Amino acid sequence: MKRSIMQSLILVLLALLVSACAAPVAPAGGESGVETATTSAVPEAGTGEKVVFGLDWAFVGQHVPFFVAAKKGFWTENGLDVEIVRGYGSADAVQKVAAGATTIGYGDTGALVVGRSEGVPVKLVGMVLGLPPHAVIYKMETPINSPKDLEGKKIGAAAGDSVRRVFPAFAQLAGFDIDKVQFETIGYEIYNAELLSGRIDGLAEYYAAKPNYDAAATENGIELGILKFADYGLDVYSNGFLVQESLVAENPDLLRNFLLGVYQGFDYAYQNPEEAVDIMMEYAPTLDRDVVMAQFLLDKPAVLNADVLANGYGHIDAEKMQRTIDIMAQAYEITENLPTAADMFTNEFLPSMDALTPKE
Repeated sequence: MKRSIMQSLILVLLALLVSACAAPVAPAGGESGVETATTSAVPEAGTGEKVVFGLDWAFVGQHVPFFVAAKKGFWTENGLDVEIVRGYGSADAVQKVAAGATTIGYGDTGALVVGRSEGVPVKLVGMVLGLPPHAVIYKMETPINSPKDLEGKKIGAAAGDSVRRVFPAFAQLAGFDIDKVQFETIGYEIYNAELLSGRIDGLAEYYAAKPNYDAAATENGIELGILKFADYGLDVYSNGFLVQESLVAENPDLLRNFLLGVYQGFDYAYQNPEEAVDIMMEYAPTLDRDVVMAQFLLDKPAVLNADVLANGYGHIDAEKMQRTIDIMAQAYEITENLPTAADMFTNEFLPSMDALTPKE
């Protein structure tokens, strides 16, 4: 996120103009767990109001409920024709919403904190991952059983990696000495090799990535473990639904209908996981089904957290949002123009508990 989001918006707009004249690129196969070539999915041709829904990345297990919402007609029933398109990171999701390239985006709260500090008029209208995804993945033969065990370990992370950025805040919360952790800067493309070879003791990663590493580790007779920051005091928001502030004012019904449909997708998917993953595989057939299922289920506790069970799907708490802002400001070294919690979100358009009750 070194380049400002406002600068990136200009590039996004230019890219849109260029892509309008470009020929389509033929699909190619994806890696295990990542659909790299599929750029959009329109499961059903709709006649409702058009919505372009931009994801945070290529299609992965975390996105299963979105495809369920489309396939089962939950958006269509609510008067919407939703096209799902892949993204290229949460900063990209924020940028494309701000530029109008997507109607609604799916991205990380930390990226939005950065964007709001740079004047981007985007906010959250519903949460999905109410617990942070940050983690360290390690080999069980050299276990990291508690945050204190991170001291003296060599942890691999890409330059500017979001998990690496929150380490200082996590160290303060979990009570270990960050100066005793050795960080090794490595490229994403060699994460697997560095971990399995033992050249590093652990990877700074999102926990939902673990099934991808498990597949390669199992082939080599290696068992992996995971240390989740959320289990040791890091309590911040992660991914949710992003919209332009103008849409909040101009088309509240669209937001209500989208959010009801998408959370119906979550509700159905968790009650019918096998069918839900099968639906995902229809639109991302190059993925490994076992990896998709594992990723999907790993996110369930973050989605159906205590706040959601008490207050309904998507609920955002102002105090926790302020805590998220404070931690992300530290992580990304933001000292000016910090947004307030009120700048960041609204719960106005979420389905009521009467309309849709979350179930564990």
